[in-house]
This record gives sequence, structure tokens and C-alpha cells, in this order.
Amino acid sequence: MEELLKRLADVKYEEEVIASKMKGLLNTILESAEYKTLEELKRVRNAEIQMLDEQIRYEAICYYMETGDKKPIEGVGIRVMTKVNYDEHKATDWCRTNLPAALTVNKKVFEKVVKEMPEESLPDYISIEEQPTATISSDLSYWQTLPKE
Repeated sequence: MEELLKRLADVKYEEEVIASKMKGLLNTILESAEYKTLEELKRVRNAEIQMLDEQIRYEAICYYMETGDKKPIEGVGIRVMTKVNYDEHKATDWCRTNLPAALTVNKKVFEKVVKEMPEESLPDYISIEEQPTATISSDLSYWQTLPKE
């Protein structure tokens, strides 16, 4: 395991050096006048795209409302969605009686409560087991064999 940790420490160090060099190159590009000009052009175009998109959607919906036609023009379509509005508490009460399959278990809450219950109180369909998980420190400098740059 020691040799593996040494290799992992060295490979992680090499990856950090590479990432640092890449960041330096990227910063050079990001600070260039050409990049800044392109970035501004992209921002302006994105704003125009958003405005045109909203206008087209608005006009398409107006056209649909007037005509009922879901294909106002090539490349634009109307999708009619059905939205159900309801009071959640009343719906839950109704489901308990009429549609129990619609009610689901909140796993996070259920598992938290079950873990805190005395073992003798657990229903027979529940079992709790411990599963070991290995962790590796993010700082492996102790194991590093390569010289620092």
C-alpha cells in the first residue's frame, strides 16, 4: 500500500503542475485583446438572440390564439401543456383514500428515523448494515517522492 500511496502522491503532484501551467496559458488567452473583443461580440449576440427568441415565441402564441394553428411557420411550433392546480394538503388526504399509489416514501427522512430506532423496534422488512468505505487524504505530500518544481 505504501508504494501505491507514493505513486498516487507523485501522480497527483504532476497533475497539479500540469493544471497550473494550463491555467497560466488560459489566463494569457483570456487577457488578450482579441479574446476580449470576441467576448463582447458574443455578449451582444446573446442579448440579441434572447430578444429575438422572446419576440418569436410571443408572436407564435398570438398566432395560435387567433387561429388555433400549432405550426405557424417552418421551424416554429406550439406545444399545449396541461397544468393541474391543486391544494397539496387536500390532494394528499384524497390520495390516502382514493389513490394510495400516488403517495411515496421520503427516503432521506425515513432512513434517518429508522437509523435512530432501537433495533428491536424495527419491522422485519428492514435491516441495517454497516458498510466500510476507504478514504484517502487529499494531502499526500508525506508520500511524495518527486522533487517539487
